[in-house]
Formats: sequence, C-alpha cells, structure tokens
Amino acid sequence: TLTEGLSVAHNGNVGIGTTTPSYKLDVSGSGTVIYAGGTASNNEIVVERITTSPSKLQLQAYSSNPSIRFTANGNGRLRFLDSSDNERVSFLESGNVGIGTTNPASLLHVSGTSSSLLPLVDISNTSNSTAASCGLSVTGGGGSGSTGYQFRTKDEAGNVDFFIRGDGNVGIGTTSPAAQLHVKSAGNGEIEI
Repeated sequence: TLTEGLSVAHNGNVGIGTTTPSYKLDVSGSGTVIYAGGTASNNEIVVERITTSPSKLQLQAYSSNPSIRFTANGNGRLRFLDSSDNERVSFLESGNVGIGTTNPASLLHVSGTSSSLLPLVDISNTSNSTAASCGLSVTGGGGSGSTGYQFRTKDEAGNVDFFIRGDGNVGIGTTSPAAQLHVKSAGNGEIEI
C-alpha cells in the first residue's frame, strides 16, 4: 500500500509525514525530521521575517529531560551577531562564554570600552525583601596561601590594585596582605578618612 508523504490542505498548509498540517509547513516523523546539508562553504538556514515587527526563532523540546543542542565539529561555537555581522556573544565548545570578545579565556569573559562612567558589568538587586540578600556572591579561592584569592581588580598593565584573599585578608597595592587590611604603596601611601 502507498503511504501519503506530502499533503496540501485546503487552507494552503503543507504537511510532510502528516495528513492534517496545522501550520504553513508541518513536518512530523521519527528520527531526523529535517536535514539540510551540502558541500558549499556558505551552507546556512535562514529564518527571516521581513517586517518592522519583532521576529523570533523558537525551539522547544518536550520530554522528562528536555534538551536543545547546538553542536559543531572542531572549534565550533554558538555566535550571536549584530546587524553588521560583528560577533557580540560567543559560546565556545570548552564552555567559555565571551561578551565583547571572540576568544574568552575564562568561563565568563567580558571585554569592551565603557564611557561616561558606565560600567562594563552592572549587577543590581532590586529586592525590597527583609530577608538576607546580596547582589554579588563570590565563593572559592582557596585558603590563606598567596595564590588563593576570592576577588581582585587589575589596572590596564595587569597590576593588581585590590585583592581579597581566601582567608578574608584585604590587600590594596599588595597581593600578600599580612593583616585584615593591608595597604602598600610604592610612593607616599596614605589613607584619607
């Protein structure tokens, strides 16, 4: 017996693998449902809505353990580009995420140029709850060893300006704070209150 593979409904909907298409193109089946391949260097699938209204590409997975996967061979990455094809956000196969950089060197690498005193990263906690809350929590960094730290800031030359060690000691101008607050300056250091 012949099985109907392609159906065109009276309203114009097209069905592949279904005789009752609910959408303009309704594909149903098991295994790989849609495959687009070839040898051209510019192989791509384009979903575009040519209107002034927002468009979206929606991916949904339904199961007890749903997942949506983006995979690529070699040095593949998931990229988000702007209208000029500049790469703004990069997800590498290693798990590193880059914002403003295409080669993130850490799990989250943010790079850019800020002006008008605007921060590159802005973290806000707008909760008005009376419960204990925080805007930023950093955990880790080891113990009191000189290489163990929880938080640090650097200048453009790579020098550490502000340092919080794993044991809670804070260093300004030093990465080896010998007290809870250790201020060190190559010149005439001072503290103003």
